Amino acid sequence: MNRLALYSIFIFFATLASGCKSTYKNISAEPDFLQYIGKTYVLKNNMSIHGINLPPGYSSRIDTYMISKLYEVHHKAPEEVTFAVLPKGSTITIIEVHECTNCLSFQKLREAYTTTEDFEKAVDVPISIPMHEIESKENVTPIK
Repeated sequence: MNRLALYSIFIFFATLASGCKSTYKNISAEPDFLQYIGKTYVLKNNMSIHGINLPPGYSSRIDTYMISKLYEVHHKAPEEVTFAVLPKGSTITIIEVHECTNCLSFQKLREAYTTTEDFEKAVDVPISIPMHEIESKENVTPIK
């Protein structure tokens, strides 16, 4: 097969997969993740917190908040409803860990659902942070 055919097949299947809604399962009780439940972390750096509208479509309704690394340049995505900075020194406590069951990725996509008293939510929806942020300890550190 030539390169163009391979790229075309990849683009076709990627397009099909992009229309799928992600589904998650709670893996909090699994031995590898029990150590995180109830643990509090402090932010070593400022991080962003986005109010996100989940598919289908884009509206002004916030379905979830997502904490992520803060970059110098911020490009607003269509699903982003709000954006704020969660300041260095803020704390988060992990209440659950979830894993995507149908995401196309080279590694398993996992999210920690958290609570924080350092951010006032506009609506009562979950706050998540990618598990790689917790595991890498680049932007957060556990409180002992």
